[in-house]
Amino acid sequence: MPVGSNGAMTEGRDGRRDLWVLVGVSVVATALAAYPTLRQALLGWDAYPAIAGSRITSWSDLVGVFTEPFMDGLHPTASFYRPLTALSLALDHALYGLNATGYHVTTLLLHATAATLLGVWLRDLFGSLAPVALAAALFAVHPAHVETLAYIARRGDVIALVFGLAALVAGERRRPGLAALLIVLAALGKETGLLFAVPLLHRSLRDESLRLRTAIWLAAGAIPYVAARSEILVGTGGYAGAAGGEGGVVAFLARTVESHVGTSSAANVMGWIAPEMLLGLLALAVAAPALARVRRFRWPQSLLGAPAVIGVSWCVLVGVPALLAPVWSPWYAYAPVALVCAALAGAAASAARALRHERSRVGLTEDLIGLGAIAVLALTWITATLDPAEDRRLDVASAAERIALVSVDEQVALGPGQRDGMDPQAASLVDFDGREVLILAPYSIDAYALLAHPAVIVRARHPSEAPTPDGTDVEVTFRGEQFFIRN
Repeated sequence: MPVGSNGAMTEGRDGRRDLWVLVGVSVVATALAAYPTLRQALLGWDAYPAIAGSRITSWSDLVGVFTEPFMDGLHPTASFYRPLTALSLALDHALYGLNATGYHVTTLLLHATAATLLGVWLRDLFGSLAPVALAAALFAVHPAHVETLAYIARRGDVIALVFGLAALVAGERRRPGLAALLIVLAALGKETGLLFAVPLLHRSLRDESLRLRTAIWLAAGAIPYVAARSEILVGTGGYAGAAGGEGGVVAFLARTVESHVGTSSAANVMGWIAPEMLLGLLALAVAAPALARVRRFRWPQSLLGAPAVIGVSWCVLVGVPALLAPVWSPWYAYAPVALVCAALAGAAASAARALRHERSRVGLTEDLIGLGAIAVLALTWITATLDPAEDRRLDVASAAERIALVSVDEQVALGPGQRDGMDPQAASLVDFDGREVLILAPYSIDAYALLAHPAVIVRARHPSEAPTPDGTDVEVTFRGEQFFIRN
């Protein structure tokens, strides 16, 4: 395929062909790996607050999407500004109501788009279709994404990555103004989208004509965004009382690396692979093809090349959340996994090119080791993703949530003081691996009631709260917990 002077794909038949190949690979991989998500409920404590706070029923609601915090005060401790995510949820609610399948279809389409854009960006960087198509497929099926794709409130992570990767594509094609706009859109999906400005700036350093323009465009977009966000949130936002990652930065980084190599899921499926072996395979896959060419490493040019951009991107997307997030969650690995797949694509492209020209037996051995490690990692991730255990876990959670919400509906229908016929076994707590997980928090029930019973004023309270003096609470009993709906 023709490659432009800056490494980007040139327009033409070959460019369109490669784009359609990447689209097809991403869609098929997403469908094969994530189709069980379509049967899940609207999982996650924040799902109903996010939907209820994003509904648009009037022009004032539309304005409020851009002028009010995400979830509109329905979360007891969170303060975020994510209008693009809110718009996507508002559109889903307008189309599907509370039918969870429609929301999941939207998320999976966005995920496939992110995988496609990852492939397009890497095609511009490395110039080979096969390795980047593999990277797009591996990202689409990676086992670390299960909860991110199943939890509707995590939609912002997917949107931020879609626009962040689109910005990197625009930057690679020397369009700094468009790249800056896309960075702002990524941040409007989730604030971490702003971090894509760092690799964009880093990449611009190789071209003197782009350095100043890129910095100016980014400043022109980022400064108004940060100012508006600070004004709307009356500060920096985040979770009230959060003061850094639980267990410290080292623990956060360890969990992130664990999610990258798939140690928890892959090791359970393929018992002969230990977590340490998977980590070693990842290191070999990335490093081995480079060892044969270490003597050709040139300073400072190599610090501005594609591998350095990928490395800087990973460090930023992992390091900043490690410093600021209150606790590690699987969705913090969503964007960094794309960079891991990018590193594997670069290593595979390098090794494949070298195999055609390599004369050294040692060099050939190192290249083959790298490609072999990539193949084993790919097999491990695919096998782990196709394992039904995680899907069964989410199926149980979905069933529990649906039972709990039916119980809520029944209690609301009974009215104040009508407690006969309650189901004491309505499940809101599910045992996962010896742990009890609360499927719905009280504020989740509040938001659900706001959506399903808009004519009734409902507020769920925990038993630790005092009852109302007039006794108008409607009791909802879940397994192991009691909540009360205030009519």
